[in-house]
Amino acid sequence: MVTKRKLINMLNQYKKIELDKNKITNQLLSISELAKKNDWVFDYDKEIDELTFGLDTMPRNSFLFNINNEINLFVTPNSKINGIFIEYFAQNYIEHKREFKPILRVIEHEAKRQKIKTIDKDVIVTGFENTIAIEALKTLAAKRKLVSAV
Repeated sequence: MVTKRKLINMLNQYKKIELDKNKITNQLLSISELAKKNDWVFDYDKEIDELTFGLDTMPRNSFLFNINNEINLFVTPNSKINGIFIEYFAQNYIEHKREFKPILRVIEHEAKRQKIKTIDKDVIVTGFENTIAIEALKTLAAKRKLVSAV
């Protein structure tokens, strides 16, 4: 049985991080440029239906910060965005945003070719990146503080 004291001790082992909302917002506003500058790659795992769009290898201090029910950001404790993660990408996210159905085919095609740093479907990709950023910004606007425990 977990006592109240044990539960408090377990919770105290986590570090509380307060993120800089303005810094994250500014990065989201220029997500396409951030992605190009840092050579972000799309990685879609069809088997578990997860999309990662970010650095090829996440820095050790990155952690997932949940923005809303669908979008998570890979961020560092100093609020630097290193990528985006969407769980249940085809079965949930794309089903709600049918206009991005083509992006799934593009990502699957590129995943087969492995380690391709860019996708030539710039119009689709830029629209997709901007949509993700806008959705994240809308959710962030409603939050007063961004706090995470890692």
